[in-house]
Amino acid sequence: MANHCYNYGYFVGSRKQIQRLLAQAKKLEETKEVRYRESTPTTAEIGLYAVNYSKLLMNRPDQQEDGNFKTGFDVYNKYGSKWFDAYLELQEYHNEDEIGLTISGDSAWSPMLPLFVKLCKKYKLTCEGNYDEPGMDFAGEFSIDTEGNLDETQLTYREFQQKNNPECFWDDITNQINDGYFQDIKSVYAEFNPEYWKLTPEEKEELKKCFDTWQSEQSK
Repeated sequence: MANHCYNYGYFVGSRKQIQRLLAQAKKLEETKEVRYRESTPTTAEIGLYAVNYSKLLMNRPDQQEDGNFKTGFDVYNKYGSKWFDAYLELQEYHNEDEIGLTISGDSAWSPMLPLFVKLCKKYKLTCEGNYDEPGMDFAGEFSIDTEGNLDETQLTYREFQQKNNPECFWDDITNQINDGYFQDIKSVYAEFNPEYWKLTPEEKEELKKCFDTWQSEQSK
């Protein structure tokens, strides 16, 4: 089963540089070398592959023209992933001098941080964002400055859910209790990281009732 990592980056910079990046993405879209669904003057949806990353950056290609990697080329280290189904969307007015651009979408196995760093350096942008991959249980939050300096906090996917989507996390835990995922109530409590979610006595009791109900149904 393929593992897809979802990426979200909110880039901010001068109107000229943001428009320049979006225009370059739309050129790739128009070549028909990439997957195409729909776009407007302020969006571009492109299936980026390694050969196109360097075109997005307006650098020399890192692959042979036939699409084969050069010997020793490590696309995951250089860009983050072999492919990236990227959706670019121009954002509303940011302030007098700056506008925003979101870049989001799925990549293979790992996040697109190396590419995002290169974009910030190339177009003099800042970026804040996150990534998550539930199948491999990893996630993270990050920021990048215009020099490409990366500040990253790595999390498990469950920690990321607890911090950013607590209702969904709670539903997942209760569903897993009902599916027999846990052998005892202590293992249920252990899923909660106190740094992001410190269980209250009431919440513990609710989880225990859910677990006890599941146990009683198994004994029937």
